[in-house]
Amino acid sequence: MKKKSAIIMISITILTSLAGCRLTNIDDVYSMSERGNEKATIATSVNGESKWHDDALYYTMPSDKEVPPILNMGDTINIYNQELKCRIDEAYVTDDFKDVYKYEDDESIEQLSTYLDTYEKNVYIDEEANICKSPKGIDRDMIIFRLNVTNTGEKAEPFLATGLYYYDIKYDDNNNLQYNIINDTDYRPFLVKPDGWVEHKFDKVTINAGESKDIVLLCFIEKYKVTRYKSHYSADEHKTIYDDVETDGLMLDNDIYIGTNYTVNHKTGRKEIYDEDELLKLDFTYSDKLK
Repeated sequence: MKKKSAIIMISITILTSLAGCRLTNIDDVYSMSERGNEKATIATSVNGESKWHDDALYYTMPSDKEVPPILNMGDTINIYNQELKCRIDEAYVTDDFKDVYKYEDDESIEQLSTYLDTYEKNVYIDEEANICKSPKGIDRDMIIFRLNVTNTGEKAEPFLATGLYYYDIKYDDNNNLQYNIINDTDYRPFLVKPDGWVEHKFDKVTINAGESKDIVLLCFIEKYKVTRYKSHYSADEHKTIYDDVETDGLMLDNDIYIGTNYTVNHKTGRKEIYDEDELLKLDFTYSDKLK
């Protein structure tokens, strides 16, 4: 296992105007309000004590619980509490944002790029469409999911970008299953062709009754698994600043599974893998650059 430390001193400055938009009618394309651009600068004033925090915690499967049924790529998994069935045909890992052009039309990708440039400036991709480091200073990769979602119900249903949940599974020396519930910030999803690029539409695809749609979903992930980080809160900057980060292996070293149950266990106060109706094991393919 390899350890990696990074010192990050970042603060966020809210810009008062939009800049660098590639669409001339960006105000018409986006009506999402009150989200300013963010610009990374050097922190000049910080408050609060810097403390270590554990991350990527693993929980052991309780002896009185059972592992949900396991599905494989190509099988369909039910979207929890909906009439949607999702099949994952491909999960492609790359460090090049431009690889998404192999999966979707140019216009849709340009609109996604403009959205990221406008509302998530230099957070996920920069102006040259290079994938940015995470706020912890960790290199990122990107997973391109090629999905097929079918609505078996009698009314239109939304497929949400955040409707899939990710679990990292490994086994201890006694062959006990241990799982880590991966945070949304570590697997940040974006739809390439959502219902629209306005508020309440950019994060979903509506599927009519009896309809089946092919969907491309992107997830930006940290390349390395963060086990601990040292941070402090800056009252002046109104944000957490990461001072030191420890990693242990690659994010995708262990088996990764998808679930669809969005509920939180009322006893533990967190999502639990044994509350899933079923799990789908991901089988990743990799860009030649990452092999």
